[in-house]
Amino acid sequence: MAMTEEAREALIKERVEAHDPKKQEFLSLPWRDKTERFPVIELELDAVVLRPDSHRIRAQLESHEEADVINADPFSDKAQELIASILRDTGENFQDLKRNLDEKGQLQFGVVTRAGLLVNANRRAAALKDLGKKYIDVAVLPPDTTLEEINDLELTLQMQRDFWEEYTFTNRLLFVEELINKQNRTRKEVALALNPAVSRDSRTMKRGIEEVEQDTRVLTMLREIQARSGKKIPLTSFDEQEVAVEELDTRYKDTHTQDPTGAKKMRDIRLLGILADVPYRRLRHLDGEVLDEYVIPNLAENEVLGDVLSAVGSSDGEVEETEGEPEGLGPLETDDGSGKGDDPVDGNGEDPSAPAQVSALVDLVATTYRDEEVELPTEEGPRSVDRKTVVETLKGSLTDAALEVESDKKHDNRLTRPIKWAEEAERKLKSAADAFSEMEDSEEFDSDSFQAALTEVRNRLDALIADVDSAG
Repeated sequence: MAMTEEAREALIKERVEAHDPKKQEFLSLPWRDKTERFPVIELELDAVVLRPDSHRIRAQLESHEEADVINADPFSDKAQELIASILRDTGENFQDLKRNLDEKGQLQFGVVTRAGLLVNANRRAAALKDLGKKYIDVAVLPPDTTLEEINDLELTLQMQRDFWEEYTFTNRLLFVEELINKQNRTRKEVALALNPAVSRDSRTMKRGIEEVEQDTRVLTMLREIQARSGKKIPLTSFDEQEVAVEELDTRYKDTHTQDPTGAKKMRDIRLLGILADVPYRRLRHLDGEVLDEYVIPNLAENEVLGDVLSAVGSSDGEVEETEGEPEGLGPLETDDGSGKGDDPVDGNGEDPSAPAQVSALVDLVATTYRDEEVELPTEEGPRSVDRKTVVETLKGSLTDAALEVESDKKHDNRLTRPIKWAEEAERKLKSAADAFSEMEDSEEFDSDSFQAALTEVRNRLDALIADVDSAG
């Protein structure tokens, strides 16, 4: 049974008052615009509590299936054990940390409030408990410490140089969100706080502010995907997609003003690829320009997805307006970091959707996250398919499209592409003829649909021949 808050406070007060400045250590910390020395005491591990709003694990806490237990009573035995389990699973070096603590002991002091709340050293406390240790060495903050001061200290202790290495991608985004929206920090202040390499000269400050701005836009985009999934997709699912997501944001930002339709196409194609776990080296070849020529044909040829594309409409490049704006950060300050300015997603507040087919597939994959079966819309009506099969099919089709784009760019064979597609059409017509010869006597064969398809082929061929003749 954990100690009560009153018992923790009484014990810590007793240990601080018994601290001997001549024999016991102090920890110097930046505090209230100067450096202060705080007494270091040995404290029972049962007298400290893991911080439930630690920015190291915010995304994992939000995504946890028992998040309600933690939110309801974060200092209960059950909640504290859940937080400890998240700390063990976050990052790749928890076992290394345990071995280091076991072999060398605790070399760095933790920091606690007068109520025993750990400002840092949460993972060290969990590791020490796992090792069967009884005590942890901590510096104790003053009784009047505020939450804002705790966050400032966390920035200093944990969120600077090692922030980018030890904090997960989505935890970084959430911390930037909190600093801007809840603590009213300017982008300049956040850039300086998160990265000590950012100096106040105009060039490096500009780069630091741009990184903060990108984090705000990326979190907005990820929140939009979560909303499209009906809140099924956890934020932590994007931790391995940092490079793909950040490049998507960069491409969208660079192209949206000149080509909003192409930018929206590119965004949903990339989102579909991210949800289908397409490798980044392939994903970067997919954009709005290749939608009709590469992506849609590859999807349409697939046995699983071809009927779905027909059911959700044609890809004609048109976009429609959607109501409202995606969830995310509110407006940010102007470029000088002093006031408020444009929305991080779209300055005009509009968010036109991508073409219907790709957008529908994004929604299909997002809304069925963790489902075993997917109900696919087809012209004949819905049919259930194993979701894993659907995602693997999407991954394969998008990867094939990316490989074709890469090959065509590498060999610059646009001049031969019409010939290639004509030859491919001839091969497919031969396959259709062979299949027809096997089925023409079957009473179950739908000859009317086959005749309609042949009429479409004939019309398309006549139009192509007319184009070639007029060009010649």
